Amino acid sequence: QQQQQQQQQQQQQQQQQQQHSALRPSSYVAPPAPGEADARLEGMSFEAFEAAHGKLLDRMTMPSTRRPVIMAYDGHRRQVYRNWRGTVLQNSAPFCVAGSLLSAGLCTVLSHYGVMESWRSSMELLDRLWHVQLTLTTFVLAFFLNQARDHWRDCYTAARCLQGRLNDISMLVAAHAMRDADGNMTPAAREISDTVARYVRAFTILYWGGVSSRYWVLQSAHGLRGLANRGLLREDELQLLLATPASARYNAIYTWIVAAWERGASSGGFYRENNMQFLAGISLKDLRATCAGIPDLLDGRCPLGYAHFVHLLVDSFLVVTPFAALADMGWFSIAGTFLLTLFFGGLLDLSKMMLDPFDDSIHGASMDPIQIETLVQEQNGASVRFTDTARVLPAAALGDKFMQGQ
Repeated sequence: QQQQQQQQQQQQQQQQQQQHSALRPSSYVAPPAPGEADARLEGMSFEAFEAAHGKLLDRMTMPSTRRPVIMAYDGHRRQVYRNWRGTVLQNSAPFCVAGSLLSAGLCTVLSHYGVMESWRSSMELLDRLWHVQLTLTTFVLAFFLNQARDHWRDCYTAARCLQGRLNDISMLVAAHAMRDADGNMTPAAREISDTVARYVRAFTILYWGGVSSRYWVLQSAHGLRGLANRGLLREDELQLLLATPASARYNAIYTWIVAAWERGASSGGFYRENNMQFLAGISLKDLRATCAGIPDLLDGRCPLGYAHFVHLLVDSFLVVTPFAALADMGWFSIAGTFLLTLFFGGLLDLSKMMLDPFDDSIHGASMDPIQIETLVQEQNGASVRFTDTARVLPAAALGDKFMQGQ
């Protein structure tokens, strides 16, 4: 019995270690299928979850940013060449060194046996083929990079549009809140404004938790409990979300935002006017469309056959380069192999980075991803910016129709 108990304890410890290792932010974790987020954390206590991911939840609920959304560009030449992280050198340097070592070893062996010249003449046919492939690789890779850059720009623009639609809602709530004779928000308007701001923060966190595989733990039951402990969800709201499929939890909060808006407009918390209702409807509709657009962009970023062909073309070109360059350059092929591997391999790495703007497919290998934590932190601050700055409005900005009871 003691041996069985010890074996059971060892198995439990191994399971916990596997869970912790699978959930480390520094290693790629494949996103769970819809409905499996809670099952993946089965057997993990909330205390263990907080120990592993409490800092992530703290960062996600911060109202201010710690890093830029992307690495800042500095046009000074000296500053450009001082950078390592976020450049093609970061990923391409090992392959450049490997290609140069292969070329150096080849030159050394051929020189040692005195067959350098005969080898160079025998490589003429390979050199011709290499020059033909050089032209094709240059054209295809440049076009591939251009398309990847367009995809990155579309994803970045969509992420900023999502922030814009949420800010539109916060602005309309603050601008149309009912006021008293002194321009202060009424208690009802203040309560609804704070509720909408809280829903906006929770919506943003759960949405990005569904878009990015790195943050899927935020959609789990433990993740929701962590958000509730940090004041983003009430107990009744937490129970409602737990009863909702993980992939649809941010949709539930979206409907809460709409319902809170309608409650404020119908109960006297907001000044209700047809134009205001029309603008609110447009903002809410655009918000839903923008939310659906980002996953669609990620799903259709590049057909597998296209990416496979480009990879095959570039890799075969780089493999042949040390041998073909030897026919033209001799010992100078060592430096030539390094530069060609840097430029062509770097362009391919840069393209793949831009096709993975949120660093999901090859977690930790993307050189400069769009920082989702920064997007969330910016939205946390923006959710209360308009309400806090419009707690009191001056008399010149108020009309009689905004006054309570009129």
